[in-house]
Amino acid sequence: MRTLMLLCTVAAATTLSGCSILNSVLNSILPQPDVFYLNRWNISGQFAVAHNLSPLDSVSQTAENTLFLNSGSTVTISLEKITDFVSDFSVTLPRGGGIRLATRTVKRFYETEKGIAFVFTTNGSYIEENGREIARIDTIRAVPGLQTRLLIINEGKKYRVQVGCNVIFRGETDLPATEYIIAQPLPNSDAEIAGIDMYPIRGGRPVDPNREKPWGNETGMTEIYRERKELGR
Repeated sequence: MRTLMLLCTVAAATTLSGCSILNSVLNSILPQPDVFYLNRWNISGQFAVAHNLSPLDSVSQTAENTLFLNSGSTVTISLEKITDFVSDFSVTLPRGGGIRLATRTVKRFYETEKGIAFVFTTNGSYIEENGREIARIDTIRAVPGLQTRLLIINEGKKYRVQVGCNVIFRGETDLPATEYIIAQPLPNSDAEIAGIDMYPIRGGRPVDPNREKPWGNETGMTEIYRERKELGR
């Protein structure tokens, strides 16, 4: 019966409006093995979406907000239509030398427009703008097997990178902000990205004083976001 209903829905969609509606119906019904929904129970009501841009078996979701990236993989993590945001997660390198985390670029043009990248390696860290190194921090190194908390914050033209409790770089760029973080292990490296949390700096949801959780779709920063921003989280 369920199969029959599905076939009827697809047939009706095709008859009414052709391929565009058909694709929409299929995307909403069929599984999407290259898409991962992260942290869906976030109190902000917004959750991050990850897209695997590489072979299907190269990326796996191992927990509610954890992704495992095999060597050669590329994954985007984003908040829909949010370009001023804090991305907060922990990275572990079980094998290999490092990971590249890029922002201010989009998945469609990532191969040619590299944006701002934070490259976290066992030999040190560096910041790139469109593939050109603009800063190197030799003392900030990944330790194989050790989980390290990383934050990348975009706000207007300004951005900053934080490792643990230390802001290691503050920059300003003319590159437009985008909604993406693009993660890519370095060659012959695997990476686990855990505790993935992304939240907007602006455009949060107001808090209803009669409830514990934010609600509604109106704009305005919540007390939760204000506290996180003040704490640098």
